[in-house]
Amino acid sequence: MLSDLIVRFLPVLIFLTLFFFTWNKKRLSSFYLLFGLVICFMMIFAITSLPVDYSIDKPRYVSMFHNRYRWGVQDGYKDMGWMFYVTFCAIIFKNKVFWFFLTTAAVYCFSYFVFANRYFEKKNIYFLIMTMGCLGFVNYATNTIHAGFAIAILILGLASKKKVLMIALLIGSIALHMSMIIPVAGFVAAMIVSEKKWFYAFWTLCFVLAVVNVDMSPFMDLISPIDNRVEYYSETMNRQFSSYKIGFRWDFLIYSVMPLFISTHLVRKHHIEDAFLSKITNMYVFANAVWLLAIRIAFTDRIAYLSWFLIPFITLYPVIKYQEKFNNPNLLVLGITGLFLGLNFVLMVV
Repeated sequence: MLSDLIVRFLPVLIFLTLFFFTWNKKRLSSFYLLFGLVICFMMIFAITSLPVDYSIDKPRYVSMFHNRYRWGVQDGYKDMGWMFYVTFCAIIFKNKVFWFFLTTAAVYCFSYFVFANRYFEKKNIYFLIMTMGCLGFVNYATNTIHAGFAIAILILGLASKKKVLMIALLIGSIALHMSMIIPVAGFVAAMIVSEKKWFYAFWTLCFVLAVVNVDMSPFMDLISPIDNRVEYYSETMNRQFSSYKIGFRWDFLIYSVMPLFISTHLVRKHHIEDAFLSKITNMYVFANAVWLLAIRIAFTDRIAYLSWFLIPFITLYPVIKYQEKFNNPNLLVLGITGLFLGLNFVLMVV
C-alpha cells in the first residue's frame, strides 16, 4: 500500500537522497519552506489514507467519533479537551470520520513543521526528517492518536514566542491528554531549576529503582487518578497482547541514553551555552526518568515517547544552531540522523 510505504520509508528515502547530494559538502545546506511543506503534506496524506484496521486503536477512534456525533459531550470523561475536540469535529464534519483523521494528522505533522521553522529556520528539513523517522512518531500518528494530538499542542506551545500563548497551549495539551503532565512538569521544573545535576540525580534514582525492580504499585496508585491508562496498559494489554515484549527494556534504555551522550558531548566539547537547549534537555531527562518507573509494563514505548519526541532537538540543535563551531556540521548532522533512523529500523525488527 502506497500510504504505508510513505509513512514508513519517506523519511529514509529523503535522508538517502539528501545524503547522496550533500555528504561531501562542508556546510549545511539551506532549503526553501516549500520543501518542508511538501514533506508534511505527503505524510498527512499517507497517515489519513491508512485503513481503519491498520492499527490496534484506530477502530476505537472511529467508534468514539460516531458516538460523539450521536451523544455529544458527556460528563465524567477524563480528558475533557479531547472530548470537546472530537465532538466539535463530529459536528463540523457531519459525522464523516475521514475529515477528523485528516485534521488530526494535519495538526500533528504541522506542529513539528512550526517547531522546526521556529528553531531551525532554513535548515528545518534536517529536523523534520529525523523526527518523522525516529521511533514512536508513526505510532503516535496512526495508533496512539489521542496522545499524539496532545503532544502536537505541547510542541506548538514550545514553539510559541509569547509566554501567555505558550502557557495556554501547555495547559491545553494536558486537557487533551492527562499524560502530558509528565513532559509539562519537566519543562516547568527546568524553568525553575537550571542545574542539570539535579535532573540527572533524579534520573539515576529512577534507574536504580527500575533495575532492582522495586514494587511500583504505590507509584501506579499515585498517578492512576491522573491517568488510569497506565493501569490499563499494565494489566489489560498484558493479557490481550501476551506476545508483546515486556520486562526491563534494555534496548529502549540504550535508545534513551544515546541522545544524552551525543548532546552532552557536543555541548561540552564545543563550549555551547544555550539556555533553551539546557531547558529542553532537562525536560527530556525528567520525562525519561518518569518513564523508567514504568519500564517493565507492556507498551512502555508509549510512555517513553513523552521524552523521545525531544530527541531530534537535543541532538541536532547544537550542531545546526552553532555550526560555525564544527569542522563539518553537514556530515555530523547526517550521521546523527542516519544513526537514529537506523536504530528505529533495528528496534522495529527485533
